[in-house]
Amino acid sequence: MAMRDEVRRERAKLKGKGVKAHLEYFWEYYKIQTALAVFAAALVIGFLYTKVTAKDTAFEAVLINSSAAVDTDTAVNGAGKSFAEYAGIDTSKYDCFIDNTLSLSSDRMSGQYDYTTIMKLAAQMAAQQIDVMVANPSTFQYYAQSSSFADLRKLYSEDELKKWKDEGLLWYVDGKVIEELEEQDAITESEEETTAAATEESLEEQTAAQQEAAQAAAEAEHAENYAMPDPDSMGDPIPVGVAVTNAPYLKDNGFYGDTVAIAGIVVNTKHTDMAEQFLSYLFEEGS
Repeated sequence: MAMRDEVRRERAKLKGKGVKAHLEYFWEYYKIQTALAVFAAALVIGFLYTKVTAKDTAFEAVLINSSAAVDTDTAVNGAGKSFAEYAGIDTSKYDCFIDNTLSLSSDRMSGQYDYTTIMKLAAQMAAQQIDVMVANPSTFQYYAQSSSFADLRKLYSEDELKKWKDEGLLWYVDGKVIEELEEQDAITESEEETTAAATEESLEEQTAAQQEAAQAAAEAEHAENYAMPDPDSMGDPIPVGVAVTNAPYLKDNGFYGDTVAIAGIVVNTKHTDMAEQFLSYLFEEGS
């Protein structure tokens, strides 16, 4: 009864005072509830809008360590639109991404950024979001030895691969090495203990050695110094990449500079045809 009496009293106060008084009363007593209701409605509307307007992705490529000097907004958006036109992708219905914003250090162990990038790439590849990866040789080899790229012999005919082979552009990984890596056991407890007990001096020596190795690797990946993997020296040579260093698209956009660039089709791509077209696009199209 007390609540009803209170309501009657408040209504009596407002009687004959007009719309403004009623609005002020409403705001005074119901502003929190109203704000919560508006916020909830905005969330629902936002979710529904995203759901309705979201487009499927027709193609996505990542260019790792491409160049820090390139305008990433132009590269990502412009290149995506350019390839979409080349491949006939209707961008009103589908998204097309080419992301050149990612980088990894030569040993992929240089702190939080490397870790975050590796985790991001792993999640994207597991979710079949990446169709093609272009990278410098050491990064490409890291992923190739993890069986991340498709065997190009399963996607192209011998005649189609012959041109790249004759020009020395096919990049091979040794299937035997991959098998050996997959068969290796995890680090044993004793090895972990030994590592944990390493002295500060030995850690400094390891860091210095890593820096020297990184410098040597960078020099070896310079276009004038780089030697493509020799399939004749492998137990089971598998062509998984194509050297695209001199591809007009990369040159015209200033990607990779004088560093060798290797492109591979991700093994679990959902867009094989688009991935194959992208390799053709790299060679055939400019900026």
